[in-house]
Amino acid sequence: MTLNFKVEPFAVMWKDAQELIAAHMVELKVMQKLDVNLASFRALEYDGKLVTITAREEGEIKGYILLLLNKHLYYNTKFAQEHSHYLCPSVRKGWNAIKFIRFAQDTIKKFGIDKILWHVEPGHDHGIIFRRLGYKPIYTIYGKE
Repeated sequence: MTLNFKVEPFAVMWKDAQELIAAHMVELKVMQKLDVNLASFRALEYDGKLVTITAREEGEIKGYILLLLNKHLYYNTKFAQEHSHYLCPSVRKGWNAIKFIRFAQDTIKKFGIDKILWHVEPGHDHGIIFRRLGYKPIYTIYGKE
């Protein structure tokens, strides 16, 4: 089957992707219950600062990419920062992931943006895909709980 990629309203993705989001959290071993601030997502989208991209197979959601559009505070340039991305394991084959990322790259160009910053969780490193597309590591982020 072929995956179809498109920009969709956040609310549509959110409604359709609940099982996929749950699978994403299990895969990442996130044990706490999500408490998503939907109003913030809606406000970001209303302000033109959130782009939601989906991957669908015969209408069924198989993946999502959420991009936050920002203006750099030091360089006065625009960039996109990936907030979340996921592709269902059943469609992680062939060129699907690369095509999905390329679609995101092409999409943000329509907003006058050429740069996306992606984060990759330790233990789930698919950086090889990003490196194949010309990305390179530029930041390391540490957190403490």
